[in-house]
Amino acid sequence: MRTSGILLSTGIALITIIFAFVLGTCGANGKRAINPPSIGSGSLQAADNPHRVAPPIQAADESLDDALAELDELECPEGVDEELWRELKDSLEEALSSRAKTIISGAGVSPANHLNHGRDARATNVVPTGEANRVNDLSLDDHFDATYTLTWHYKNLGDYDQNGTVGISDITPLAIHYNEEVPEDDTEQRNSIQAVVDGSGNGKVDIADITPIAMNYGTECAAYSIRSSLSNPESIEDTEEVGAAPITLAEGEDRKTFSVEISEEPRTYIAVAPMDVDETPGELSNILIIPNHPPVAELLAEPTEGEVPLDVSFDASGSSDIDGPIVSYEWDWEGDGIYDHDSGNVPTAEHTYDIAQTYDPQVRITDGHNGSDTAEITVTAGAWHIFVAVDVEDCYDHAWHVNLEVVNGHPAISYWGSFDGLDTDDFIYVRANDSDGTTWGDTVLIASGDWIMQECADNSLTVANGRPAIACYMDNNDEKGLWYVRALDENGSAWDEPLWLGEMDSEPYNSLSMAVVDERPAITYRRDSLQYIRALDADGNTWGSPVVASPEYARWMSHAVIDGAPGICYNGDNGKLRYVRAFDTDGTVWGEPVTADPEAAVVDSNLAEVNGRPAIAYANTTDDPNNDFRYVRASDPDGDSWGAPVILDSSTEGVLVGAGCSLNVINGRPAIAYVHHGFRYIEARDINGEDWREPVTLLDEEGVVWFDSLKEVNGHPAVAYSFWGELGNRQVRFAVYY
Repeated sequence: MRTSGILLSTGIALITIIFAFVLGTCGANGKRAINPPSIGSGSLQAADNPHRVAPPIQAADESLDDALAELDELECPEGVDEELWRELKDSLEEALSSRAKTIISGAGVSPANHLNHGRDARATNVVPTGEANRVNDLSLDDHFDATYTLTWHYKNLGDYDQNGTVGISDITPLAIHYNEEVPEDDTEQRNSIQAVVDGSGNGKVDIADITPIAMNYGTECAAYSIRSSLSNPESIEDTEEVGAAPITLAEGEDRKTFSVEISEEPRTYIAVAPMDVDETPGELSNILIIPNHPPVAELLAEPTEGEVPLDVSFDASGSSDIDGPIVSYEWDWEGDGIYDHDSGNVPTAEHTYDIAQTYDPQVRITDGHNGSDTAEITVTAGAWHIFVAVDVEDCYDHAWHVNLEVVNGHPAISYWGSFDGLDTDDFIYVRANDSDGTTWGDTVLIASGDWIMQECADNSLTVANGRPAIACYMDNNDEKGLWYVRALDENGSAWDEPLWLGEMDSEPYNSLSMAVVDERPAITYRRDSLQYIRALDADGNTWGSPVVASPEYARWMSHAVIDGAPGICYNGDNGKLRYVRAFDTDGTVWGEPVTADPEAAVVDSNLAEVNGRPAIAYANTTDDPNNDFRYVRASDPDGDSWGAPVILDSSTEGVLVGAGCSLNVINGRPAIAYVHHGFRYIEARDINGEDWREPVTLLDEEGVVWFDSLKEVNGHPAVAYSFWGELGNRQVRFAVYY
């Protein structure tokens, strides 16, 4: 095998110029357009002269003489036909000699000039160049520990034995694989040994593959230079060497492969280029980007709950980045996506929460390559405060159907007070003395009536034209059914006489709901079907005729204004969760009811408009005694289709979860108060209710909570509910978060 000593001879300059000429023969497809030596139209023929005689050439071309002498001494490989071997040698001799003549005559340069220039004056094509020799399959394997493996195939056209240099020894693999065809599945990649030896690119190892050896004779690849740049390089001059892979690292049975591990910091563009023994680099390979590993954020806070003002210390020093420093810590105190503070590369910060609310503060960390990550934590600023609005035991045994509303800036409550065993009960109203509901005024008796069953003593409180108003079921002699009454003043200190609106069903369960629709009070209630009636004036002094909103027998109904028109949710036929909405603001024409959750068997439900669409909270008993509490929001404002329900809470003990639920929008996000082992509150993290926090238990003491009502009061979530203590303690309570 010819060593690199040949390359050190000054005569190699002649062959080098040959290589430069060859580069111009590359086709557009990256393969050389090579014709076989003209010996018998490309077919192998025995030479007429049994002695090998070099064609005439100037004696000064010592490089050619050395090459021909080496070729002449090369022994026939084992298993190769000797006649074929002789013909291949003759063809290579002719190709080398012919190529030398072409360069000398075409370039107009004398051999003496080549000899005198020596190695330092060689052309740059000593290094493999041209598209056929360009590495275009460089790949990178990320180990995710700031180390990577670069892999690529060796390329040097004519170097069939893949020893790094195109030389006389490359005739040997040509002879061994003569007449073999390149596998069809290797047409594009050309990585099989047949494809390596098929230098002409015609799909078969044959006489045409002599030409690439002659044309590239002396081209050497001593190593591959691993090149790097912070920006996308346009040429090798835009890169710096960060490592090298000598030819001895190449391995493989077919086209040899390099596999080199690197550790690169910071993130860079990476490529490889061949270089000769003088470390002169050739063309860049395809260019890769060493990927940046984004940092991993971690956040701690102390404390995470407490009364306002709440001073919280945040610590993100547990954050990490495996391939570089973290250069920026940004802080979003409210969790609203707006970053309020940048502490630079300092991982700690402090913030004071003055407003009572549950927050999801987060930190965003960024590394030197703009990779980022976030971490969040929940901070509960403030606490629930419980106040007694009415000591019911002073006047009644029970308080039923508690309703909460904000009346002239103060929270107000309506409820039914009843005595066990008596047929006459009272309808009560009470209003707080302050906007936070810390103290409450005297109760006001609205009306008294006879009840068939206590549970049907339903009522609904709202504000109609600036004054509190109530719709209720009442049995007053012959006028049994739906009644409406409005206060004579804006605080509800005195009330008008109740107005009978018509008959309604007295079966237990929530059976009516009132809302203000287009500035007029409107009521949905149950008779033999789901009925809707709306006042003809803002005060509710006169009323229109009832219309059928749904022909179904409805229970646990809830009424709200959805996108400007009345909507109703209810427990319909077969116990399914149903929703129906009017086509107009008056509620004179209604659409077809739809099922909001086909899988649920509903016990209690409550409707609210959430970000422009109807949404329902409801108790589901499909798998009783395994019950769950759900929330579902429509996919459109009309409520024609509904999304997937979200399970908020569950029970496996046969205990109903979600009874007495009240859904409302608190500070722009849906929230719900409901019954489960006492009294619970849950709020969403987002404005649509797609992500929810964990439930909070508001009542620690033993007792039964029922009939709760949730509102936003003075900017805070607040709930009114009835409490039945085991020791005879009966109260109407008001809970507010601040």
